[in-house]
Amino acid sequence: MGFHFHHMKKNLFFLSLFFLSLLQGVSATPSFSHPVLGKAYEQVNLRIEQKASKMILDENSKKNVEERKVRLGEILVSIDTAFKKRDTAKLKEQAKLFRDGYRETIIFIQNLKNLTVPPNLEKIQDVPGGMEILGESTDITYYSDIFEGRKTSNGNLFSQEYFSAAVCEIPFNTLLQIGKGNTSVIVKTNDRPNCSRYPNVTDLSKTAFETIGKISSGRLQGTRNTLGVVSKNYTKEVLRTGVFSNLWITLDSNIPNTYLKNETFHITWQELLGNEYTILYLTSPSWKSVTLGAKKLPNGQFEYSYPLEETGVYQIVLASGLGFNTSTFLEITVLEDSLFSAKKLISSVKTPEKLEKLEIERVELPDLTSTYFFRFSPKNLHTLTIKSDTETFVYRGFWVIAIRGDALKSLDINKPVSVEVSSQESSTSFSHDTYTLPVTIFNRTMTLASGYKEEKNENITVMEENGNLIIRGIVREGKNVKSDILLILPDGSVEKYTFDAASIDTDKYMKRGKVFEKTLSLKQTGLYLVEVNYDNGFAAYNGPLVYGDVLPVYPNDYDGTQKEISATDDSVVALESLKFVNALRAKSGKSALALDDTLNSLATIKSKDMALHNNLSHTDSNGNKINGTAKHNNIMIAGVIGENIAGGNISFKVLLIGLANSGGHRANMLDDWKNIGIGYVVKDGQVYYTQVFGE
Repeated sequence: MGFHFHHMKKNLFFLSLFFLSLLQGVSATPSFSHPVLGKAYEQVNLRIEQKASKMILDENSKKNVEERKVRLGEILVSIDTAFKKRDTAKLKEQAKLFRDGYRETIIFIQNLKNLTVPPNLEKIQDVPGGMEILGESTDITYYSDIFEGRKTSNGNLFSQEYFSAAVCEIPFNTLLQIGKGNTSVIVKTNDRPNCSRYPNVTDLSKTAFETIGKISSGRLQGTRNTLGVVSKNYTKEVLRTGVFSNLWITLDSNIPNTYLKNETFHITWQELLGNEYTILYLTSPSWKSVTLGAKKLPNGQFEYSYPLEETGVYQIVLASGLGFNTSTFLEITVLEDSLFSAKKLISSVKTPEKLEKLEIERVELPDLTSTYFFRFSPKNLHTLTIKSDTETFVYRGFWVIAIRGDALKSLDINKPVSVEVSSQESSTSFSHDTYTLPVTIFNRTMTLASGYKEEKNENITVMEENGNLIIRGIVREGKNVKSDILLILPDGSVEKYTFDAASIDTDKYMKRGKVFEKTLSLKQTGLYLVEVNYDNGFAAYNGPLVYGDVLPVYPNDYDGTQKEISATDDSVVALESLKFVNALRAKSGKSALALDDTLNSLATIKSKDMALHNNLSHTDSNGNKINGTAKHNNIMIAGVIGENIAGGNISFKVLLIGLANSGGHRANMLDDWKNIGIGYVVKDGQVYYTQVFGE
């Protein structure tokens, strides 16, 4: 899927390539004889600062990051010296040191993210504990390796990697909670020990035993609780990092093969062949198909998250590369909560502090549906409860909680909801292995709002701080980014601001390779859309910003709109476009526009020209802007005219929504026009759409 919008109104070579490819701080800024090195210095420091600012670091971690930044600066100085001396060997040596040092620094910070809390979660505090998992007393032992691959008493194959147990009397396929002190693990009963000699023993696989004790201890005294019964074919195990090795894919960590209903299936990996896209296919127990496609993240990682809303067995297929060939087919199982109702829990020995805000992201999938991600510290299982007067929605996950984009469509967007997040400790990566009582870490009454995805083509970030919008970033060399900031406010109106003069170059575009920052006061609570554009109308950045107690997970206009291109008469497109634009104008107190035959003709000529030359541009095939297009075709128009264009392999209704969610295009639609004309052409599966406005 692809669609784009434009609007118009009234011997260091190899090293340079590496530095300029960084995504775009050391101490006192050194000076460099070569401009590339100065730009690399700024870009690297910005990237490291942005990475580190997203988490709370202890003093040792901060010191480590600063030392790494200083070292990178020193290497750049050495590179500069080698360049001035024309010492090619030294230049290459130091360039490699810099490249490796930079990558190691980013990896170091990313690893810190797995060890520290996110920016909105304060440090975990230790509190007195001592409670133990209650249950029937049992002797806990583990299997000898000689049983590996043998059949168990219920006909399963035994593996030390499975979470299984041999016990007396308890029916086969019964789940057990095995406790030792203040932790526990869930296992499946599929075998019998020598019950005449060891009637009270619980013989565990090594994987299960190591969850609650050390192998060197040999035998443990613990507790046992009988839970629900599962299928004979069910096996609890982790999917190892090399499970997709035949596709040259390695998982970032082992993942569980078992989940609870409405838990998020979350998986990340590295693809080793350099492919930019991979696709994950899920087939639900009711044979619904879900396609999760992802582009490689800047850190080289792929990430997929999806809510498992059905109980039963899901089929998983992963494909990578242009051929999308695969020979790996996996299964994961979703179990009912009722199976674990007899589980015993204790109070947590660590009390997490409250979340100050929720980190939420909207992701749009290849099948044109969407998902909202809530991100948390990965250590604990989190449960998200959204409750209205009449409905309750419960979702859970470790790293991420995902909910479908239309999951809350039955709620009234004008009525507040209660939002609660609780946290539980787990002995494994399996959600059913939680052993502590849930602790509420977020509880607030919030206003619903539609969410929007972030489109980021330059290294630009936006954040809310103390009622202010802060925009910060850096523009790549060779890119013309306008100095305007366009804000769509929560009430639908558009405001335009300009970056500070110190950030604007002599050609009126943002300075390239220089860090910029702008602070704006936020006037309304709700969801804002922030946009900064290139000179050609494409977005350098377009993304949402939330101010206040707002939950941006309600379906937006995309979610309820037909995505596929259909055979539609031009006049129908014109009428529906008119209705859409006038509804938008009415919300902002603007007068309605009228369809104009002359403007319709001009807009149609423009769309046909774009379709004929397969070129989405404000400049037609003769080099004319819209006024010149009119003159070239002997169309006489009095006064000023304006133009929006859009296109892609998607319906015009989606393109309309895209225009409305772009600050520049929305401002054009809300300006003081009186008439509008619509052009609509479909060619080779692509829509070419034009709006022309007149006075």
